[in-house]
Amino acid sequence: MSIEFNKRVYLVSLILLISFAARAANLDSLLSLLPNAKDTQRSIINIAIGKVYLKQRNFNQALEYFNESEKISKQLNYLAGEGLALQSIGKLYSRKSSYDTSEVYYKKALSIFEKVNRPECKMELMNDYAILYYYKGEYNTAIQICFKALSDSRKVKDIKLVSRVYNNLGNCYYFLKDFKNALNYYNKAYEIEIKINNKLSMANCLGNLGLIYFELGDYDASLKNHTLSYNLQAEIKDTNEMAASLINIGIVYERLNQTQKALDYAKESLRLRRLIEDERRLAFSIIKVASLNIKLKNFKVAQPLYEEAIEISKRTNSKQYLTEAYEGMSELYEYQGDFKNGLKYHHIYTTYKDSIYSEISVQEIAEAQEKYESEKKQRALEILKKDQIINQIKLEKNKSYLYITILIIITVIILLALLYKQFSLKQKNNILLEKQNLLITSQKKEITDSINYASIIQRAMLPLAAEFNQLFPKNFIFYYPKDIVSGDFYWCGQKGNKKVVIVADCTGHGVPGAMMSMVGNNILNQAFNELNSITPKEILHFLDNGISKSLHQNEGIHTTKNSMDLSICIVDEDENQILYGGSMNPIYMINNKQLEILKTDKVPIGYHHGDSKKEFNTYNLKYKKGDRFYLFTDGIPDQFGGEKGKKLMSKKFQQILIGMQDSNMFKQHEQLNEFIQNWKGAYEQTDDMLLIGIEL
Repeated sequence: MSIEFNKRVYLVSLILLISFAARAANLDSLLSLLPNAKDTQRSIINIAIGKVYLKQRNFNQALEYFNESEKISKQLNYLAGEGLALQSIGKLYSRKSSYDTSEVYYKKALSIFEKVNRPECKMELMNDYAILYYYKGEYNTAIQICFKALSDSRKVKDIKLVSRVYNNLGNCYYFLKDFKNALNYYNKAYEIEIKINNKLSMANCLGNLGLIYFELGDYDASLKNHTLSYNLQAEIKDTNEMAASLINIGIVYERLNQTQKALDYAKESLRLRRLIEDERRLAFSIIKVASLNIKLKNFKVAQPLYEEAIEISKRTNSKQYLTEAYEGMSELYEYQGDFKNGLKYHHIYTTYKDSIYSEISVQEIAEAQEKYESEKKQRALEILKKDQIINQIKLEKNKSYLYITILIIITVIILLALLYKQFSLKQKNNILLEKQNLLITSQKKEITDSINYASIIQRAMLPLAAEFNQLFPKNFIFYYPKDIVSGDFYWCGQKGNKKVVIVADCTGHGVPGAMMSMVGNNILNQAFNELNSITPKEILHFLDNGISKSLHQNEGIHTTKNSMDLSICIVDEDENQILYGGSMNPIYMINNKQLEILKTDKVPIGYHHGDSKKEFNTYNLKYKKGDRFYLFTDGIPDQFGGEKGKKLMSKKFQQILIGMQDSNMFKQHEQLNEFIQNWKGAYEQTDDMLLIGIEL
């Protein structure tokens, strides 16, 4: 069963007037204050009551009190109160995932806060604004808003607000897998929380730092920070978060192969989770305890735990944990030699797994592309019509000027009639043009939003960092799409004692390339499940046949010419050898700064011009500890840049890799990123870039 970290990145946003609401004993206490409140106090109390309802997810009641606060503030000309009410309404719609409506209210509130010169309110609002884009998955936009908020930080006296902006920057960089920047901003937030001695936020920051160090492979630092986080949570008696920290500590020990110690922490987490009413998190703790018992061969202990987890997950409608529980039951029976029940639960596991990712399909990307092409044609027709209207206007003007020249003295009345008609026609045309421009802008935004969502889907199909690190602890992945979505992708897996990594480059980039990458990813998953013999040759033939069948290639006049270049490495640690192969893409192996080019077959996957039968091969070589190999697509060698604006080329690329050999794999990622940015300079990115480095 794959390791899943409890990724509870602590997304922090300031809730206005929450301290006031907290001082009230309960909702009834707040409601009792309302009848006797005067003027601006009524506005403030209405917001506080709305906040309580919002926390209970009673959106209708919350909106009623927020609207009342806005109404009162307008009557009193209380701009600050009006701004706070609008911000609260925006936050409500953000919680409901109505992001466009939320943004409308945030913009209104921002306009008011700028008028009344309230920097604290403005910074708090900008933080909520950034969180809105964080929820939408537009992390780069969220980062820009955070930096804009920090630009006014000198005017803000409450450094707690600055800490929250830093924390949100860390969250965005975490999900962009930019762990260096995430670590930097989490540390900045932690330093501020130490100054103001906010133990709850200090514990959250330490938990975030523990997650980052785990991703970076610094397990000692990860343990230290999770332990400190747990101690603070214990001090303030936050039982739920104590349980989460214990799970995280256990996962670190599991990675360090200290399974019994990991089980001890997981069991303590489970004990705490049984004390609180949070069944969803309880299921996660039960699954973790069960999986560790399987590792220790305590099968009789594991089975009732999995059965309990299945029951809870069904009750809470948690497909993710239900999938993990069924997978665990499958492994449990397989370990005990009961392959019949093992296969039964594996089928159930596969069914639930497929249902989770049913929305992540090639069909959605195809629909996004179809919509884009259709609306592109529609815009072209509208532009053509607009040009025809403009030409017609010009023609009418020319005629009018001619008539005026000939008849200016003869009939002033006809001239005035023509001028009036012309003026009226121009007004109508301007209104029509304005409507068309608004329609085009709206359509462009919808298309961009669709492709951004497709990017989230595509990244969800890639292997998790924790999964890749478990197979190859010393690695780096340099992955930079040219457009929002990418035609390059990578894949990994393990079957028996063989660890597999694949890097692929599909025809084109952007949406067409992304569609091909989804097809390739699905066929690789199918190959891994169906093939008995996992060799590069077998995988290449399976993938080639699957692509041809999926795209109906070589069938009449409508043959598609899409293809795929890729390279495969299979590491067999028992035999101390690498099985490799590929289609058009070589592999580089470096030992003692000596680079060896591992050539693959010059036959494409998918469409192939000619009648000759394709032949793919499996190659092998022995490796030594410390050998490094690199799988890549052609995006980096083909990138234009430098002083002369030429391609980087393979020879220069090889020299760059050799020059980085004194550094570890994490440092190599930083060095490569810095080199590519300097080399590219002002030149546009030529193609998708993907490079994976692994040290054996």
